[in-house]
Amino acid sequence: MDAIQEGTQMELSYEEKAFFDVLTADPDVIKQMDGEILIKIAKELTKTIKENMTHAWYEKAQAQAKMRREIKRLLKKYDYPPNKSEKAIEDVLEQAKLQCQNHR
Repeated sequence: MDAIQEGTQMELSYEEKAFFDVLTADPDVIKQMDGEILIKIAKELTKTIKENMTHAWYEKAQAQAKMRREIKRLLKKYDYPPNKSEKAIEDVLEQAKLQCQNHR
């Protein structure tokens, strides 16, 4: 419940807050990046994933590769720490799969 309240205070939807939490799971990232930038990334991730989400995309290697490229491009755009981006990409993909499965 606290997470939902916190997301509302940051003006994040449920999906955006989930991506924000994934991106900020590493304390080093929080130290290195501005919170407002992380919020922007979470909002753009949500939009990008919705735009690229096809039926059962997570079961198709080509669709997963495209989604991975889009996430990587977005993180790079905002200078997400390169040494943390691989883990973030995997975690974001996992979160996207969960969200996709929940929307069925």
